[in-house]
Amino acid sequence: MQTGLPEWRQPSTHARHDLVGQEGSLDTALHLSRYAWARSHFCHPGERVLDLGCGTGFGVSFLADVARHATGVDFSEDGLELAQKLYASAKTTFLRADLTDPSLASHLGCATFDLVTSMETIEHLDDYFTFIASAARLLAPDGVFVLGTPNRRMTYERYPNRRHMDRSHIQEFTLVALEHSLREAFEQVEMYFQVIPGYWGPRGAEPSARSGRLQRLRESIPPRIAPVILRALMRAGVWDTGLSRSWSVEDIEFSEVTLDPTLESVAFSLIAVCRDSRLRGSDGDGGMRDAGHLK
Repeated sequence: MQTGLPEWRQPSTHARHDLVGQEGSLDTALHLSRYAWARSHFCHPGERVLDLGCGTGFGVSFLADVARHATGVDFSEDGLELAQKLYASAKTTFLRADLTDPSLASHLGCATFDLVTSMETIEHLDDYFTFIASAARLLAPDGVFVLGTPNRRMTYERYPNRRHMDRSHIQEFTLVALEHSLREAFEQVEMYFQVIPGYWGPRGAEPSARSGRLQRLRESIPPRIAPVILRALMRAGVWDTGLSRSWSVEDIEFSEVTLDPTLESVAFSLIAVCRDSRLRGSDGDGGMRDAGHLK
């Protein structure tokens, strides 16, 4: 079905977030905070980083500010064209590849990376086990894989009329399901919650400072365009929500699961930090390859 949207924004080809025109939106703050958190904790000067499912490339640019070089991989030609236009530099490379292809490591020259990230991607993939295995093979010996994905429990409990947070999601993961899937390829998996303190009221209640009418409106429209519509209504004076504010990375927090397990019902996303690949250096058939380097 022709939607009139660019290919990389059509639900049938999966959603992409573009920062342009979305500055200050909640969705942008959530996206950027994941990369900011990964960069501050796991990205270091002189290292090579890889972003799987880089979309329009802003995460690659964000990581390249610190790393020696950042490579972004995605399947969408339109998304990569925009990434190249907005974020191309001597420290960035953008490549087109299928993230579920067992030979993904070969497409990347069998390089290894000190940090591999993937944000809001795994939920769009049918064969996510092959994707996880590729990430594990691409890690350097002391490398870290940081993955972020929507929290299925929050979706089901806070948006009861939705099957998934976004209709382009093939599946969403619970805490247990995500950790179990990742441990197939990694010896160490640490889990974190991405939360906004005070955003939600008590369990079952409307979000704090939001009316029931606003919540019903949010549930009736796709979450990726909800901020745009709500801001337009507020500017027109049609909707007085008291929420005419700009969201920033500083509004978002990350909490290790073991510190407060109760946050699972309110966390927007699950973040996994994976180390000690079980598959490093192996190809899709279990053979061993010498690790080369892209840069």
